[in-house]
Amino acid sequence: MRYLLKRSFVCPFCKLDHDDSVSVCPKTDKRLTVVHKMGGTTLGGKYKVEGVLGAGGMGVVYEGLHRSINRRVAIKFLSPERIGNAEVRERFINEAKLAASLGHKNIVAVLDMGETGEGVPYIVMEYLDGESLGALLERKTR
Repeated sequence: MRYLLKRSFVCPFCKLDHDDSVSVCPKTDKRLTVVHKMGGTTLGGKYKVEGVLGAGGMGVVYEGLHRSINRRVAIKFLSPERIGNAEVRERFINEAKLAASLGHKNIVAVLDMGETGEGVPYIVMEYLDGESLGALLERKTR
């Protein structure tokens, strides 16, 4: 899959891209996360994918823009390491369906979901501007 070849390594804390010669971010000393290079692409003719917002165990979240209505969105893609795992893929899709069925001020709204032309599932969510829990914990003590 071409998707698996288009990857880079991002620090989940400082968001800087690194090449595959390092496994730890020289700035934060944190382990790098493998991400796909989706920035600059357009999904379904609607969503322009921009920079990485964060990465976790199951996926990588990018900032995006709904081109028709000029609305900022967050787009979560299944991680490159997890693409071949049918169980994880199904869990990712079920996460989108479940979150879309809920409506609560403390749950991010799911707006859309789909797959790239290469079969990579994604979830489009409302963009929430603010500080991550990790950043808050680093900034403040208990």
